[in-house]
Amino acid sequence: MSESFRNGFSRIGCAAHFVNKIIEHSLCNSNIDYDDIQQLFNDIHYIVVYLRSCHNQSKLSKKLEIFVKTRWCSAYDMISIFIDVYPDLNGIISDKSQKSILSGIDFDETLAFAKCLKYFVDVAELLSEEKTATIQLVLPLKQRLIKLSKLDPNDPDSIIKLKKYIENEIPIYWELDDIHYMAAVLHKKMKYLQICPNKDKKKAYDLLKKEINRRQECFDQLSTSASVPDANDKLKRYLQANDSLRDDEDLFMFWKRQKVFYHS
Repeated sequence: MSESFRNGFSRIGCAAHFVNKIIEHSLCNSNIDYDDIQQLFNDIHYIVVYLRSCHNQSKLSKKLEIFVKTRWCSAYDMISIFIDVYPDLNGIISDKSQKSILSGIDFDETLAFAKCLKYFVDVAELLSEEKTATIQLVLPLKQRLIKLSKLDPNDPDSIIKLKKYIENEIPIYWELDDIHYMAAVLHKKMKYLQICPNKDKKKAYDLLKKEINRRQECFDQLSTSASVPDANDKLKRYLQANDSLRDDEDLFMFWKRQKVFYHS
């Protein structure tokens, strides 16, 4: 591996890892100004740990899951199952302190919390697909999470604070490489980058034109052709083309079919 880096290879960060770390930070960092949602999360965690330790979970319809930092999506799994068994908890919990914690949990707030977490779970699962390439999804899915984190006036105050943190954290913490921008444009269904702000569109198109020029320079050294279209013409031709992916066609096969059309 170290030899690869010495030969000029660059490391591309795992996008699903960034997604899960953002959620972990929002729930575990103590220097964040939204104590309410962290308190809700901690209260649910306390109850789940209590029920698992006293073996009362055998009386529930579902096995309780516990949050573990190293297990992706475990925060959502814990909250989701807690919601499912919530109606039965009052009759099962006998400890007074745990009953007090349970009575302080706002169920509607918990539902809103789970809904917010589910956005991240869905994105992490899409990015973790093992049978198909996902690098082209990183830029649009990042923008999707930012948009989903926009404030809704109907949200509880605690969720509004959580969304504010996430909306600010995603652009800062989730790092993208140049290849993510180019890969998004090169996917036939995403080439217009409708979900992205104009600055990201411009960056993606500029990066792709730069890469086309770089490859063209290498090609020109070997070619005897008098002239070839420049990067602007090639990109314009691609954006205006109506070719689409065939049923279940792999993206790499699509570009193999287009090789002659965009080669010159």
